[in-house]
Amino acid sequence: MNLERFMEYAGRLKRIKRAGWMIRGVPEPETVAEHTYRAALLGYILAKMQGANAEKVMIMLLIHDLAESIIGDIIPEAEQYLNKEEAEKSAMEHILTNLDEDISKELMDLYLEFMEGATLEAQIARKADKMEMSFQAREYARMGFRIDEEMKSYL
Repeated sequence: MNLERFMEYAGRLKRIKRAGWMIRGVPEPETVAEHTYRAALLGYILAKMQGANAEKVMIMLLIHDLAESIIGDIIPEAEQYLNKEEAEKSAMEHILTNLDEDISKELMDLYLEFMEGATLEAQIARKADKMEMSFQAREYARMGFRIDEEMKSYL
């Protein structure tokens, strides 16, 4: 187990800016870590409100963007040129090799559950991920940043 290496990957998320906001002219957008924190908090609350497993939802959200510490924050326009899902899964597998096998398997299973979106917890986590982005879009709009048509879909 190499906990320090695992935490280095997680720490990178504190320095990776959300690329979608950058290309829309937000000069100092939130980081992936900042998005993750608020999405996890929101997911916990939504899960409690719906009687779902809140801890599971929160963990899904804490790890859902961890692969971006290797592949970066890929904007939707770029997805037509690469297989983001495959790249993220591969990066996730690599990152998780730094943990004990049982922890690695548990986190990978939760990551895959989140990606598939079939369970109530995964659906809540995915909704929280999008809702957090919506909250952020509204905050940027109130700060005076221009809202383009794609951003309006998040409002």
